[in-house]
Amino acid sequence: MKKILAIAAAMLLGLAGARAGQPATQASAATSAHRVLRIENTDAYFDVVRDFEANHLKDFRFDSISSNQPDEVDVEQNVEGDSPLIDIYVDTRNTGQWAQQAADLVVSQLQSRLAILVQQQRAARKLQTQAEYQKVQSLEQRRIAIEGRLKLVDGDVSELIDSIGLPDLSPLSLDTLVQSLAAQFETVQIDIAGKSARKDALSNAVATLSKQLNERVGSDEIVEQLQEVVKARQQEVDAEKARYKEAISPALELNQAMAALAEAKAKVMEREEEVAHAAGGDEMQQWNQDLLLLSVDLADLHAQSNALHKRLDVLGQYAGTLGVKQKARDSLEMALNKIEDELNDVAFSRAGEPAFNAPQPKLTVIESQ
Repeated sequence: MKKILAIAAAMLLGLAGARAGQPATQASAATSAHRVLRIENTDAYFDVVRDFEANHLKDFRFDSISSNQPDEVDVEQNVEGDSPLIDIYVDTRNTGQWAQQAADLVVSQLQSRLAILVQQQRAARKLQTQAEYQKVQSLEQRRIAIEGRLKLVDGDVSELIDSIGLPDLSPLSLDTLVQSLAAQFETVQIDIAGKSARKDALSNAVATLSKQLNERVGSDEIVEQLQEVVKARQQEVDAEKARYKEAISPALELNQAMAALAEAKAKVMEREEEVAHAAGGDEMQQWNQDLLLLSVDLADLHAQSNALHKRLDVLGQYAGTLGVKQKARDSLEMALNKIEDELNDVAFSRAGEPAFNAPQPKLTVIESQ
């Protein structure tokens, strides 16, 4: 609206000048001017163009060509296609015929402002590039150090796994293995306790029954009589041995006496077995067999218990060490990932910045009136 009013005012001044003998077109051209500028090469300098658009409407100085100010200075931003345009209109109808000079001065000041913004960004970018280079160098050094420490930790873990003798071992699988062995150890302890109790009970029962059998056998009259026979046969053997040594009796009689003694002892044993059988000797035999089997089982269970206990002690130590190593590895991995993220951020920042050899933005006058 200002532009329309200014143009209308300029036309009226032209008409007045014509009445005074001056051509209307020359008066209008002298007291108003119009420029259209295109901002070129903006692709790599978005920040510069943004800052320029925010600042190019600031006050303009005309003291280099006139002590007066123009009646109107209108600067507008437009877009034609993908190119930003700046529309400049200057009116000096009340202060003299210097509108063209004023318009050129506005163009010159806009160009200077744009050039200053470009140089400022290039200088800032140079400082930023130096800082980013130092940051990248520091990050790379830290990454190398962390990778070295990670390699050492992985080596320690590999040695630990080799010493355990289990492939593809992890803290989780090691914990699972320890829990399984602990469960087996508890089962063995329960079996040991149960069979030990049974062995003790059988031993007591055998001792009691053995005492009873001995008492029964000792009180059996037939056994007593047979033992008297054994004593008599023993005396005969002793006598025959003496006569044999003195060559009074032949060896045949000594042998017969010894055979009679053996037969008498056998009859005593047979009678004792009969008495024991009648008093529960078969149970005694079965219990003794059970005791033998229990002793074998307990020896096997104790061997399992000792092996499991030793294995659990070793694996428990390994599990603690492996857990510490795994936590250290996780911490190093997190630090390494953080460094990678920071390096990617720097790379992304660089991708969004203009290259130093990219064409700089400039203002081109595409229309002048």
